[in-house]
Order: sequence, then C-alpha cells, then structure tokens
Amino acid sequence: MASFFLDYGYTQKEELTFPAKKLRALWFSPPSTSLPDGATGVNGPLPRIFISELLVDQMSPKTQEIIRKYTEISGRGNKHAVLASVLGSLTWEKPSYSEFQQLARYLALILQH
Repeated sequence: MASFFLDYGYTQKEELTFPAKKLRALWFSPPSTSLPDGATGVNGPLPRIFISELLVDQMSPKTQEIIRKYTEISGRGNKHAVLASVLGSLTWEKPSYSEFQQLARYLALILQH
C-alpha cells in the first residue's frame, strides 16, 4: 500500500509500534507543493498519511487462521488495497458472522491493554 503514496511523492517518515495492540504503523509526509495564496480543497495542502498493519503473526492461532482464510482468497487483491480502501470495499469475501464474532472478541481483548 505504501508504494502507491511513494509513487506520488510522499516520503516515509518514522515507524510507530504498538506491541500490546499487535499493530505497527508508518506515517508518510506529503510532497511539498507550492500553492497559490488562499488555495483550499482539492488544490490545498495534501494530508499526512498513516498506514497501519495488524501483526497477524503475533495473534492467537485461531485468529490467524480466520484472517488468513479470507486474505488468502484475495490472492493479488492486496495490490489494489489502496483503491479498495478508498471505495470502501474488500478484496476478499466477508467472513461468516460466527468468525466475525470470534475476531471481535479477540480484538476487544487486545485493545483493552
């Protein structure tokens, strides 16, 4: 996902880690642009971008199994993750309700720490 922003002039800055949450994040600084005075909206300054990664390998075996079941279905769908995210769609099938509940319980536990 980062390569999309790097291709458009963003610069990777520091990595942020959240071990208890099993999460790592990178933040990217936008390219510097010279804008006309008073520019706003689409022509205004670009935002900083934060990309978070859930550290699946550090989760319970059952949680890893459920997550991998769906992300492996996606195949090369990760290549289009930025576009899918912007469109609010998934590149894999929706998990079953029971699997969703299992993931939600596990994530609620780690987010409490």
